[in-house]
Amino acid sequence: MFFIAISLIFGAAEARNNWLDKGKDLLKTYGGSSGRSGLTVEEIGAGLKDALRVGSESVVSRLGQLDGFNADSAIHIPLPKQLNTVKSVLDKLGMSGLLKDLELKLNRTAKVATPKAEKLFSQAITEMTFERDPAPYTISF
Repeated sequence: MFFIAISLIFGAAEARNNWLDKGKDLLKTYGGSSGRSGLTVEEIGAGLKDALRVGSESVVSRLGQLDGFNADSAIHIPLPKQLNTVKSVLDKLGMSGLLKDLELKLNRTAKVATPKAEKLFSQAITEMTFERDPAPYTISF
């Protein structure tokens, strides 16, 4: 469950912000000694880290609420399609609530893992480095 939450949070944040590409573009356009800006690689890197920190805190805040995963169709974790046969049998018996309850618990478990994922993101952001090579910029984790 923990790794599902991490991949979902990272996927959602990456899809919404596409921060890595934007960061590379910023470094190419404004970094170094191109004369186009007074920004250094360190300043741009610090700005990108701050943006990542704010973005990850925002996502964790939203997903860490009760039904944060369950209520958001973009990240809701459905039950595997292999359970459709079981679902149809349970529907006929009037017991479909069992699978709905299982799906709810799955999504609420992901919610519980979200704060742990935030700690991992925070550590990764802190350890991230930006360097100016003679070739294109390098972003390391």
